[in-house]
Amino acid sequence: MRANAIEDEVRALREGAGVCRREERAVLRLLGADRVRFLNGMVTNDVSTLTPGQGLVAIKTTQKGRIEGVLRVRALEDAFEIDVEGSVKNRILSSFDRLIIMDDCSIAEHPDAFAVISVLGPRGDAVLEAAGYKHRPASSYAFVQAPDGVVIVRDDSLGVVGYDLHIPQTTQASQASQASQRTEATQATSSSEQTLETALGTVSRGAPKPDELLARVVASGGHRVSTDALNVLRVEAGRPRDGVDLEEDTLPMEARLEDAISMTKGCYVGQEVIARATNLGGIKHILVGLRFGPASKSIPERGAILRMASDGRETGHLTSAVFSFALNEVIALGYVRKADDAPGTRLLVETGDGSQVEATLSPLPFLPPASAL
Repeated sequence: MRANAIEDEVRALREGAGVCRREERAVLRLLGADRVRFLNGMVTNDVSTLTPGQGLVAIKTTQKGRIEGVLRVRALEDAFEIDVEGSVKNRILSSFDRLIIMDDCSIAEHPDAFAVISVLGPRGDAVLEAAGYKHRPASSYAFVQAPDGVVIVRDDSLGVVGYDLHIPQTTQASQASQASQRTEATQATSSSEQTLETALGTVSRGAPKPDELLARVVASGGHRVSTDALNVLRVEAGRPRDGVDLEEDTLPMEARLEDAISMTKGCYVGQEVIARATNLGGIKHILVGLRFGPASKSIPERGAILRMASDGRETGHLTSAVFSFALNEVIALGYVRKADDAPGTRLLVETGDGSQVEATLSPLPFLPPASAL
């Protein structure tokens, strides 16, 4: 994609309202009488505090405290809906399935096969209002359901006001899956069927088709943007991504995901390792920001080796890089040794042709959230 086109899209996200179809998202659904106790024992954040309409971000970790995936959890009356990156969907489903033993709950990909459209930027509220969505959640990760069945989730994690529109796409196949999950989740108790019927709910027959809703939001003042433009905002916000910046050996604290960890809740898978690393300083590497200077134009490759400019010693690797139009330079995320993470530290970044370019460590986020500007 041409740089000028991405620049226009980023400007729309920063100054107007960007609209993007999110093909990379997957939605899971956890049902059953034991769902709260089970999920709370699986993830880093305290889902037991959620009431219907609220949400939070949590992390599924291994027994060794390594990240399996970042989850956006939403509480319904009798279910949890869980948003994940498509790249980790199967891993999360497999991990949960393996750990559901005597629990009265079940998890599966959501039977309504949601399509997701994001609306982000300072004019997002006005655009959604004009598109007919007058009620929107006020706090991040909270959600409301519109009369047409569209679920509107607030998510400001990219540094601007953001909403994800989840559009239910029920088909005969998904209805069969829905019925199967309902049966599995109610095996342990015959009295739970009515409760689970409420949890599954019904999809409004007036739910719009994704392309129709996308066109309506654009006609209401939204600007079509690409995932490349969203990636610029993500890096500027210092947000690591599953499968890109988060790897199978990454601890949550190394990725600066402390806001997704409760230090007061009960036990969960991986807690001992996370608590020990937090309290005893067991973090060896840490996520950092890199700035390449106003003369920089070339985007370094993911995985590029990072070396200390002072002595050439290898200290880490690069995970994401973009050109920031707001800063007028290339910026990146990567990991360095904890002892080397001081802002202002100069690094050498190895390029694909064997040469090296200089970068300077920068505090994260690169840009403050829009609400703080």
